[in-house]
Amino acid sequence: MHFLDARVRIQHPCAFCDFSAAYPDVEMSQWCNWASEVLHLEVPEDGRLDEVLDAARKHLAVRDVFQDG
Repeated sequence: MHFLDARVRIQHPCAFCDFSAAYPDVEMSQWCNWASEVLHLEVPEDGRLDEVLDAARKHLAVRDVFQDG
């Protein structure tokens, strides 16, 4: 099984692009694990984590949140 890591800058009107534009310092990765879509957010400042998670729940329809670190 091959693994491909690609970083692509895309900008068009959609929930993910709008979220990314609102939080440009947050690293966002999205993939499908064959059961659901997974969104990984890496927030550089711990003090902003709750703000970013609240925005993700509101604008990206995030249902379950698992936090590490």
